Amino acid sequence: MSAFIRDNMAPLMFLGLVVFMLIGYPAAFSLAAVGLFFAFIGIELGLIEPNFLGNLTPDLTVGATALRRFAPHCSLLTAYRLLRLLIFL
Repeated sequence: MSAFIRDNMAPLMFLGLVVFMLIGYPAAFSLAAVGLFFAFIGIELGLIEPNFLGNLTPDLTVGATALRRFAPHCSLLTAYRLLRLLIFL
């Protein structure tokens, strides 16, 4: 079964995306869910390296510590929240 999945990863991803879209999820959420799901399958099958997903979690601690220079009285957690708010806006 894993050989079948390994050999037909792209068509299965396409079918998974079609199923998600037919269920009624928005396109962005469908693409993200199918991509993450098949990324984890690819990691388990040894098709991609686990550090391939390292860019999904941005390292905001550097930005939060830089933000603390401008607001030294706030904690690192508060600076992190402020930075997330600034990125959101």
